[in-house]
Amino acid sequence: MREYGRAVTVWHVYHDPPMSGARNMAIDHALARSITDGTAALRLYEWSEPTVSLGRNEPARGRGGAVVRRPTGGRAVLHRSELTYAVAVPARALGGPRALYRAVSEALVEGLRLLGAEVTLAPDGKTLRPDAGPCFDVPAEGEVVAGGGKLVGSAQARMGGALLQHGSILIEDDQSTLGSASTARPLRALVEDVTIEDVRDAVVRGFQRRLDGTSWRPSAYDEALLAMADRLEAERYGNDEWTWRR
Repeated sequence: MREYGRAVTVWHVYHDPPMSGARNMAIDHALARSITDGTAALRLYEWSEPTVSLGRNEPARGRGGAVVRRPTGGRAVLHRSELTYAVAVPARALGGPRALYRAVSEALVEGLRLLGAEVTLAPDGKTLRPDAGPCFDVPAEGEVVAGGGKLVGSAQARMGGALLQHGSILIEDDQSTLGSASTARPLRALVEDVTIEDVRDAVVRGFQRRLDGTSWRPSAYDEALLAMADRLEAERYGNDEWTWRR
C-alpha cells in the first residue's frame, strides 16, 4: 500500500447538511484558508437545490436555476443526487498538487470499492480548455471511472499556503441535462440501492486506509471559520459579479 500524509498528523472530518451553492463554496474556501501545519480537512456535503457550479475560469453561460462559480478550476457540474467531497491540506504536506490529486483519487477508489463498485483510475485522458464543455464529458488522467464512464469529477486550486480539492461523486444523476454527450457513470448503475450515508461512510474509510499514519477527528467549525465563510459568501460566492464575471 502506498503511504501518504506523513506530514499530516490530524485530519478533521466534517459532515454537513445540504446547503446552497454559495454557502458550500464559501465554507470550502474558508477551510483552505484556515488550514495550519500538521492538519488537514475532509468535508462531505450535499446541496439544498440542484445547482450548476462553474469552474473559476470557465466562460459564464446563461442557465436556468441556481448557479455558483467555484474557487477551483475545471468545467461545469450539475450538483444533484450526489455527494460532494472537499479536501484542504497545507500546500506541501502530501507532496504538492499532483501527489494530492493522486492520493485523493486512490482514497476514493478504495472507499467506492468497499461498496462493491468496480472502479479504477483513468490511465490517460485529455487536458481540456475551460470552455471545452461540461466536466463529465471526458475523463481526465487519474479520475475515477467505471466501465469507461466517469464517476467522480474533481477540481483543485492553490489558495495561499493550502491546496483545496473538491469534487462530485455521482449517485444517480447522469449530467445529461447540461446538454452534453456525457460519459457520466453514476454509482447506482454499479451498486443498487446505495444511499448517501453509505457513500459518506465508505469515503471516510477509504481515506483512512490510503492516508496512513494520521488521526481522524469528527469536527465542528469554529466561530472564526464561520465568520470568514459569512464574508466570502456575501462578498464573492453569493455575488453576481463573481458568478458571471466571464
